[in-house]
Order: sequence, then C-alpha cells, then structure tokens
Amino acid sequence: MKTLKISAVVAVMMLTAAVSAGAQQAQRLTFTVPFSFSVENKVLPAGSYSISPLSATSSVIRSNTGSAAAVFVSIPTKGNTGRVNPELVFERHGDTNILRTIWEAGTDAGLEIPGNRSY
Repeated sequence: MKTLKISAVVAVMMLTAAVSAGAQQAQRLTFTVPFSFSVENKVLPAGSYSISPLSATSSVIRSNTGSAAAVFVSIPTKGNTGRVNPELVFERHGDTNILRTIWEAGTDAGLEIPGNRSY
C-alpha cells in the first residue's frame, strides 16, 4: 500500500490555557479540516475541531458541534525548525487520511500519534 504524506496547514489557531500543575502551559488547538480523517481508528468527518491535552501522554479531539470525539495517545516530538503557523500532518492510505503529527506554532515541538492505524 502506497503512503502519501500530506501536510495541511488548515485554519489553525493556537489558544494557550494555563495548567494548574506548576507553571506548565497546555496548548489547545482549534482548526478546520476540509476532509474526513482518522484518529485512533475512528473516522471523523470534515469540520471544525479542537484538540486539548488530557495528560502528558494523551489528548482529546472534539468537533466544535459536539458530534464527534476521539481520545488518542501522543508522544512529544521535536522537528528541525520552528514553524510560523501550527501544522497538522496527515498520512494518506487509499481513501483514508490519518492524522499523524501535530506541530505547534513558534517552536520545534509537536505531538506524534503512533497508534493511529486505520488502514
């Protein structure tokens, strides 16, 4: 099966929320994806979503309408350079777009979604 990686910078807006545990900061992303995509073996329809951390190793993605949600395991990762805008990286297998990586704006930090296998 051929893999095509597509990087979609999709109307993403970073919102910073304070986390009560120490001086850490958690990032909440709000974005719109113009196609259906998969997270943790769950297919989510095209639409507006937000991602919020649940713990150091997991996050939740929710549609802004409340009609779809998925919890996923994430691993912190570092890229080569900081990004001006947040970025979502999808991997395409056939007709399925799989969310693989979430990159934060202004830093080289991101989250990988290692268990996301929907093909």
